[in-house]
Parts: sequence; C-alpha cells; structure tokens
Amino acid sequence: MREELRSELTAITEEIEEWQTTYDIETWEELEQSLADGDLASAELQERRDVITRWEENLEDRRLIKHALALYSDVEAAREQMIDAADRDTN
Repeated sequence: MREELRSELTAITEEIEEWQTTYDIETWEELEQSLADGDLASAELQERRDVITRWEENLEDRRLIKHALALYSDVEAAREQMIDAADRDTN
C-alpha cells in the first residue's frame, strides 16, 4: 500500500513536470494566465483549460497522498510501541 502511494506521488510529479516543460511555466496559475494570449486557437485554449483542471486535481491528490503516508507512518510507529510494550510485559 505504501509503495503504491509513493508510486502515485511519482506519477503526479512526472505529469506536472511534463506540463511545466511543454508550456514553459512553473505553476498552473502561469498556465491560466496564458489563456489570455490572443494567439491561441480554441482547441489550444480548451487543452490548456483541461490541463489546469488536471493540475489542480493532481495537487489535491498529492496533498491527500502525503497525508495518507504520514498517517501510515503514525500507525506503524504506534504498532511498534505496542509491540515493544508487550515485549517488556512478557519479559
């Protein structure tokens, strides 16, 4: 489970990096600002809007995944403490 979450974080990062390279920008906000560029065809405008939506979703997913990984670590730490306490009680 943990490895799947880490893999998803990697995939999200790769996708965002690809957009940053494709559009020569750093943030989705910069991409949003490019929508005002009068030189863009309607298909390009729609594509950029779609990317902005996916980018925002990716950022939210990344936030949730990081939270899940933190909780996973907390649960593991608590489990280890319980095992240590049980071992001390039996010795």
